[in-house]
Amino acid sequence: MSEANTPQTPELSQDGLAEDLARADLYGLLANLFFQPPDQILLDQISASGNSEAQDNQAPLANVWMNLVEAAKNSKAADWKAEYDSSFLGVGKPNVFLYGSYYLAGHLHEKPLLDIRRSLLQFGLEASDSVAETEDHIAALFEVMRYLIAGEDVGVSNLTNQRVFF
Repeated sequence: MSEANTPQTPELSQDGLAEDLARADLYGLLANLFFQPPDQILLDQISASGNSEAQDNQAPLANVWMNLVEAAKNSKAADWKAEYDSSFLGVGKPNVFLYGSYYLAGHLHEKPLLDIRRSLLQFGLEASDSVAETEDHIAALFEVMRYLIAGEDVGVSNLTNQRVFF
């Protein structure tokens, strides 16, 4: 049997549960921020997190996190909504497309979307009928990564699948 056909044992993270949950939470936050503009409650929660261990400049992403905390403290939800609408929505072609197919194929709903759907089916996942966005939306991809990190089924939620999907 060739190496490509040999089933691999899923690799589990050795970094510890706390770091895995923090990564999953970060993916969840990113999914939320790209799915819709944050409301004032979320901005207040981000602002309040500024007194955490993220202030340690040795921590990964600490400076980026503190910049986000400062931005959340110094602006209102209406400002975030205006920026979100200007960047991702708008009339006609948005400044930034939130769909991977556009960047990989030049058009929306192309082959990259089908490839993502196939990958999701391998994990036993499919889009909910209540979600209007397609699976190649950046928020959906962040949610998949969140699940692959913190889901309860270790046959699916493991480091091997995280690496393959990412």
